[in-house]
This record gives sequence, C-alpha cells and structure tokens, in this order.
Amino acid sequence: MITHARHTKIIGWIARAVELQLFLSLVSLPVLIAWGLPFSLVTIASNLIFGPMLSIFLLISSVIFFLELLSLPNGLLIGCLEYVTGFWRWVLSWHQPLWLVGFAKPHLFFLCVTVICAFCVASRTSWSYRQRVGTYLIMFISLWIVCGWYSAPVCPMYHVPVNNGSVIVIRHAGTTIVIDPGYIAQRPSAQSWLQYTFVSWLISTTGSLVIDHLILLQPGSRIFEAVTTVCPKARIKNIYVPWWQGDMSCSAHRNFCLMKEAVEQQGGKLKRCGSFTVKIPISPDAYLKLVPLGVIKVADYCYHDVGVECSIDKEMVAFYAAKHVDTIQVD
Repeated sequence: MITHARHTKIIGWIARAVELQLFLSLVSLPVLIAWGLPFSLVTIASNLIFGPMLSIFLLISSVIFFLELLSLPNGLLIGCLEYVTGFWRWVLSWHQPLWLVGFAKPHLFFLCVTVICAFCVASRTSWSYRQRVGTYLIMFISLWIVCGWYSAPVCPMYHVPVNNGSVIVIRHAGTTIVIDPGYIAQRPSAQSWLQYTFVSWLISTTGSLVIDHLILLQPGSRIFEAVTTVCPKARIKNIYVPWWQGDMSCSAHRNFCLMKEAVEQQGGKLKRCGSFTVKIPISPDAYLKLVPLGVIKVADYCYHDVGVECSIDKEMVAFYAAKHVDTIQVD
C-alpha cells in the first residue's frame, strides 16, 4: 500500500525528472535548430522512460560481470537482461518520422538568449520546483511558437552543391520539390550526404521535413539505397523514377524494391516517368512538367531520358539529366 509520504516522494521524483528534461530540452533545442536537426515530439516522455531502463540495464550488466569473474551462476540475470533489451527494442520500434519536427533557423542571437535564460532559471535555487517547471514550460512554448512562426527568406529555387554539380530544390506555395540530375550518386558518400548534409540544409532553410516531389533523373543502385536510408528522417510524398529496360544488377533491383517499400510505408507513392509527359501542379500559377527526351544507354540496360520544365510566375526553367547536358538551360 502506498502511503502519503511515499506518494509525495514519487510525485517529487517525477517533478524533478520533468524539470530536468525541460531544462535539457531548452538547452538542446536551440542547438538542434542551429545545426538543422529535427526535434522529436516525444523527447521528454522517451527520456523519462530511458533513464530508469538504462539504470536497470547497467545494474544487471554489472552484476553479471562480477558473477562471471567469481564463476558464479548468472543464467537468471542473463535472461532478465534479454527481457530488458527486448522491451527497449520494442519501445524503439514505435518510432515514426511524423514525430520529428523541423524549424527554420532564426537569428543566432535569439537562440543564444534562450540558452542563457535557461541557465539563469536553473541557478535560482530559492525557487520551488513548481516555479522552475512553470518558467521552463513558458519558455519552451514561447520558443516553439516563435520558431514555428519564423520563416526564412522565401526563394523559389535553390541549388545545393553536391559532387560536380548541384541538386535543384524548388520551394513554392508550401510545396517542396527536389530534382536530382544524377549528381548525388556519383560518389559512394551519397547516403551520408543525403542524411547529414541535405536533410539538415532542408530543415534549416525551409523548416520542413516533407518532400512533396522527389525526381530522380538517373536510376541506379546507389541512389535507390541513399533514398531508402533517408526515409526515416524525411517524409517523401511522391517519387518519380524513369522507366528502364535491360539487365540492371540484382543489388539495384533489391534497393529499388526497398526504396519503394520505405516510401509506401510513409504513405508516399512511387511513380514511373519517361514514356509520356507528366504535369505536376504546384499552384494556380506554377507547375512542373516531366517531358520524355529519348533513351540513354548505360552498360547492360537503358532508361528514358527525362527533361524537367518548371514554370513559376510565367518564368520557364528547364533541367536535364547530367548525362544529357551539363548546363542548365533557361528559356
């Protein structure tokens, strides 16, 4: 039976844990925003679960270690450790990309002031934990609102350098379109570039983790694998891949199927292009058009060459695959 004293003690422990997590969130959130990293909506709750689980895991592991040194039986503890590990893996399997939130990077002064204020509140030892928790909540909600309302200077078109070219990002009317002419997969670092460079750039620039349309102008095993690994960090609603004919490698077919499965798990769609013209509406005065140009031969297979025409405010811009032409043509 839980007595009043024990009940008070439990409430105090929970309050101190929440206070600590709010403080850590206030200190870490500005750093994440400055680096272009997403923030999880379940950070505070997951840390409250992770703390006790980590303590139990380390305690059992330490006891097993000393029992092993003393040549004493430890099978029961090993079984308990396996149950703890299985439970933690089960909790981790709940992860959803929708829990991640990105913010466009505001002025660095505002982020620094937030961190300084958090440390000032923590130094107020004369305050009760209720006062500190209330202040942390107000600061956290204020930071969330300000960063959510902040929008970076709007530019309809960006060129993100990668390898010997650039990836084109079109941001218009709340729609994000990414066009890869074939430069991402030119080097084995395609996965790390997408996960750690491009996603961070996308968050800090647009404040969004959603790619409405991803257009891959050159199909291949490396780009398929790179897109698959980035799916847990960014949601892709539609992905366009040219049709190909011939014998592509077994690894390419496997990576293509894995990419298709990863996109569909997020509710996205994989669409093929190159056989006919595809028009993608962006807004009443803007659209994107995928135009078939011909066929490109690569090793034992060939794929349809696709040109991308974008019209924003009556200004037409055309993009082509890197193997078709090295320059960007503006009409």
